[in-house]
Amino acid sequence: MTDDNPLMDLVVDDTVALDREKLKNILKPYVIFDKTGAISLLHPFDKLSNKGKILILLTTAKAKSLIFPESEDGMTPSEIISMDIMAEGSVKSTLKNLLEKSRSIKKQPSGKYYVPNYKLANLDSELGKEE
Repeated sequence: MTDDNPLMDLVVDDTVALDREKLKNILKPYVIFDKTGAISLLHPFDKLSNKGKILILLTTAKAKSLIFPESEDGMTPSEIISMDIMAEGSVKSTLKNLLEKSRSIKKQPSGKYYVPNYKLANLDSELGKEE
């Protein structure tokens, strides 16, 4: 590979290659972390649809994994259910809908659901917000 290859612009040092500013702007109205990594949900979070709540939680897990290296990207259904933000059946049906119908999320072999990096660019429209 030579430096004059225009395709070299596609090579990045950071394999996560996220727009971290975009991630911050998506999450800032809805969540904050304390210094230990505990997630606190802010009042506007309650106004989101079930779909929006799940997308924000999974995006929060992505941000947490970037801030706190011991954390992993993604959440299991039981982790979401334990947050007591919606009924168990609603969590499971919303995850299934986001995975199978809208294909907004993916599932890891470990059972954790996550928002793929490439989906972050359109997350505002999925939440019903426009930039």
